[in-house]
Amino acid sequence: MRPDRVLGIALAGWLAGCVPAPDVEPSACQNPVPATAEIGTGDENTGFKATADGDNALVTLGPQGLHMILISVKLIGFEAPAAGAGQSRLWLSVRNQDTLLGAIPATESPLPVDATSVVFLGLRPVMTLDNVSDYFGKLSEVEVTIRDGCDRLITARRVVRLVQ
Repeated sequence: MRPDRVLGIALAGWLAGCVPAPDVEPSACQNPVPATAEIGTGDENTGFKATADGDNALVTLGPQGLHMILISVKLIGFEAPAAGAGQSRLWLSVRNQDTLLGAIPATESPLPVDATSVVFLGLRPVMTLDNVSDYFGKLSEVEVTIRDGCDRLITARRVVRLVQ
């Protein structure tokens, strides 16, 4: 089976487990503000920098010889799960039209920015294709999905140009 189909199946399975629980009341949330996500770039050294549609996203060659896209995510109004309730899992995917270029579940904890914001810095979805260079200079869609402690599904999309 092609690697992009395997990742697509894994994403579908992961999202299937994210059906909202009907017994979770939004009023039980500590943060009554709407939750949003913002896609950007940056890592632990440079910090978060928001991107706009059409901005560049850096593709680097990793230590194991695989291409990775450097992406960061800022969550505003995000409510962390209560202690013992499990961990929210952020899922990041990159597509060029109908082709899945790479995907990654982020298992690390986000870093606090202020009272209402957290960031995941330096996420690196691995591009699973043999012909990665065919996508350099082309626009691709980055999508992030996470469910917070209030059982809200938070998503964001950004169209970026893949550069080396």
